[in-house]
Amino acid sequence: MLEMGGRQALEEIKRDGALRSVAVAILSSSDRDEDVARSYGLGGDHFITKLSSPLELEAKLGGLLRNLTELKGIRRGSSGSSTTAVSAVNPHSMAALKGLR
Repeated sequence: MLEMGGRQALEEIKRDGALRSVAVAILSSSDRDEDVARSYGLGGDHFITKLSSPLELEAKLGGLLRNLTELKGIRRGSSGSSTTAVSAVNPHSMAALKGLR
């Protein structure tokens, strides 16, 4: 795969049944909407652009890994299991918004 571009590599990874579930973070110098959309459309899991430092890259990838770990902990459709995710929506804010409408 060394002789192909990033998009081609992503397509190959997502075509391969053994690799399809591997999370792929796209690192690009482009911030064009069509490049971001195409990367997600090809199966990319995260898009990172215009990094100012290696520490910023580390922070963004760390956040992605934490999110993936949390998502793996959510069991959908199982009965009797406790909820592992917390809603970020404040019910009081939602009530206030409904009142304003």
